[in-house]
Amino acid sequence: MSRAHMLYDDKPLEQTAVKTSHWPEPWKPVVSGSGVLLEGIFQKKGKHVIVDSKGVKHRFVVLHVEFTRAHRRRFTSSGEEIEPNFGLMGKISKGFLPSSYKSEAKGEHDILSYQDVKRTIGGKMADFINPLHANWLVVWGEEKDHDHVEMEFGDQVRLKTRGDSPLIETISVLESAQRRTTSNYAGGDSVGQSWTDKVMGYKGSSSVDDKQKQPFPHEQLQGVDEDEWDD
Repeated sequence: MSRAHMLYDDKPLEQTAVKTSHWPEPWKPVVSGSGVLLEGIFQKKGKHVIVDSKGVKHRFVVLHVEFTRAHRRRFTSSGEEIEPNFGLMGKISKGFLPSSYKSEAKGEHDILSYQDVKRTIGGKMADFINPLHANWLVVWGEEKDHDHVEMEFGDQVRLKTRGDSPLIETISVLESAQRRTTSNYAGGDSVGQSWTDKVMGYKGSSSVDDKQKQPFPHEQLQGVDEDEWDD
């Protein structure tokens, strides 16, 4: 491996293929259910265009996420979302003896398995693209809303689905592959953009004339006689 490849991953430079599918009716997906809170590892990005029966194109970013854990989203009667218990356990007394204490989940049990999530967010959209590997899930985000969330391959992400569908409502990075933590990002960089993209973008946008650039410190030392260093 060359030294250059050790410095950065050039995988994001590969062109993202765009796939097209047809929807048999005007695009208005019916979303029901409370939805899923999913945590996993961002592994792959794609783009997909759905053309409905009226010829209208609907553009999506498709994310392949390796499943880590998930919870059923729950809400109060007034519509406020309840924070999941994340599998927190507590000792519950089942009698008077010490051995009668058993570990049970605190509050309502809301943990979902990989298969639970796969069944929950399945549907017509899920039939367009299959997960590439076992334990991976495919989720869809509208391009205008989710193509500018800063994520890199290998990042740990948390997302919420729009009802029981593969549509993304919100997504954030818990911890990046380079061990940095961030929250929701609404900048101008696309999903999957890395240090490589930013370097290339800077190189292409630079319009400063070489003569106007400030010299680096080592350039300022040029022309100094060697005997001036011998004090």
